[in-house]
Parts: sequence; structure tokens; C-alpha cells
Amino acid sequence: VRQVQGTDEDLADESDEAAAPGRLPARAVPARGGKPGGAEPAAGASRLPRPEAEPLRIQKLSPELEQILRNWEQQTAKITKLQGDTRYREYDKTFSVEYRGEGRFAFEAPDRGNYELRPAKIAKGETSSVKTDDKQPYELKPKDAERWICTGDEILRIDETHKTYEVVPIPEERRGDRIIEAPLPFLFGMKAEQAKQRYQIELVKDADQEIVLKLRPNWSGDAANWSQATVVIQKTNYLPREVRLIAPGGTSMRIHSFENIKVNSDNLFRSLFGDDPFKPKLKNYKVVNNDRGPEGAPVTADRPDTSGKVRPSSAETPSPTKGVRPSAPKSAGESKRPTPARN
Repeated sequence: VRQVQGTDEDLADESDEAAAPGRLPARAVPARGGKPGGAEPAAGASRLPRPEAEPLRIQKLSPELEQILRNWEQQTAKITKLQGDTRYREYDKTFSVEYRGEGRFAFEAPDRGNYELRPAKIAKGETSSVKTDDKQPYELKPKDAERWICTGDEILRIDETHKTYEVVPIPEERRGDRIIEAPLPFLFGMKAEQAKQRYQIELVKDADQEIVLKLRPNWSGDAANWSQATVVIQKTNYLPREVRLIAPGGTSMRIHSFENIKVNSDNLFRSLFGDDPFKPKLKNYKVVNNDRGPEGAPVTADRPDTSGKVRPSSAETPSPTKGVRPSAPKSAGESKRPTPARN
């Protein structure tokens, strides 16, 4: 795992990139009654036409980058099982804190996934490699234990600190390959066309051992969690070695590093919190509001329909990094609202 060095100025450089090229504008939600502001039109007045969603802007890529995406898709399509260790670092610029965690992940095709973290041990006298503007190292803190699990039928977001969990059912018509909408889609592979729809992609490095891609989100659900991602891919097997996520506004950076990866192994790991990584034992846990109010609302990634327009995803995806710190801004449409009547 490579060490990160620098100052919190590195995060500030990303704040101007919150408005990613090609990002779709948020869709307006009508007020109750289906009309802006809830007002009724005057008698005899003509109705304004319903605004159309703006078509997706698909980026034109270089032949080199097109080939990399095709290779990525072909290599990861061979994976039926995937597991390994992960290390987590979060650099919070607002409070000058570095959070550390470690854990494991597992994937089983087509749509079962587990990503779980526990607090990392911090040795006495150990200091952060990231410093503030006045050259003081960030404070080191262990990250709260947490995990998310996709069972194929639903997504569970489990808060180990408060012993609670959220359940997000996946509609039957969307089961089978929706792991792509998990909090870390880069970890489990990516289809080339999906990648071009979902992100603006820049090839930063193409070397003998690794490929480095920089991505900016097109979809509002991704943009609510991060404004820029850097993905380091091993060229031998096209599996990610590291994913860096810059928060909207450049207030923090989260780094997920992966090692000891096993592909298509018959023995999935024994979960940190149970025997089966996809069947958690939640006997002593409490289910929180399944409507997911303001405190625990997961972020929804918009997705294109067959006409090329954007519509909200009906299977909402919980963020893997929610803790006691201030949360990232939430996208419109996260919390449940009454469906406006059609006129």
C-alpha cells in the first residue's frame, strides 16, 4: 500500500472541480399537486409543457482509452468470485483528521458483495503523513467499524457503532447485475458502455505495470458522494489496486487500497462479523427507518433509460463511509416524497 504524502492543499485543488464536465443538472421535483409551488393555473390559462430530461452527453474517447475500457470489461467478466484485504484512509480537511480502517471484501457473481471495515490500530507516537497549511500533521483516529452487503435481493448498510442497519430492497426487475451500483463499482469491474455513460474519463498513465484513470461523475447520485475519482488498475489482471475519492467541495479524500486479492477461489473468506459474508448475523441489531429519513438517507445514482434520458434509480445505494462526521451533501430525491399526481 503506497503512502500518501502532501498537505491539505491537495484537497483544495479539487474544490473547483465539483461541477464536472458533462454532469447532468438536477431534475426539478414538482410541489404537491404536480405544479411548481403548488399553485393552480388561472382559469383558461394554457399549461406549460413538462420539461424533458436532458440527454446523456457521452464523451468521445481516444482509441487507446477505448481499448483499455474494453480490456477492463473482458478481464473482469471472467471473475465469478473475488476476495481480498482492504486498507482505508480518510483525510478530513475541515477538522485536520486522518481516519484509518482495515478490513476485507468479497464478491460473488452476479450481484452479491460484502465490504466491511474495522478500526485500525494506531501505534503510540505514530503521526500522519498529511500536514495542515502550518505544517502540523493531521490527528490520527481509528475509523468506526461498518459494512455494507448486497445479497442480490437487497442492500444492507450496517452501522457497527450503533448496532443498527438499513435495508434497501432491490426491485425484482433490477436484480442480477446491479452490483455496478454498489458504493465502490470500480472494485467489481465495469462494462465499457456503462463507464462512458456514468463518468467523464481521463487516461492519466498507461505503464507496463499499471493504468491510472481519473473519473468525474455524470450521475447526480455519484456526484453527491464524490467529485473526482482516481483509479489505479493493475495491468496484469485489470483489478484495482487503489481508489481515491475526492468529496464534493474538496473537503476530504477517501482512499481504498486493495491487496492479497484472490480470484475465483472456492473458499470465500470467513466474514469479520459472521460465517457467510453475504448472510450477516443481525440478531442483536435494530432496523432503522426503512424510509431512510434525513439522517440516514442513502444516495441514489441516476441511471439512463432505454431512450437515453436519465431517471432515478429505484434501488438506492448506501454510502460506505458514513460515520459520525458531517455527511456529504445529499442529492435531490433521496428521501421519500409523495408521488405527484399526473395531469
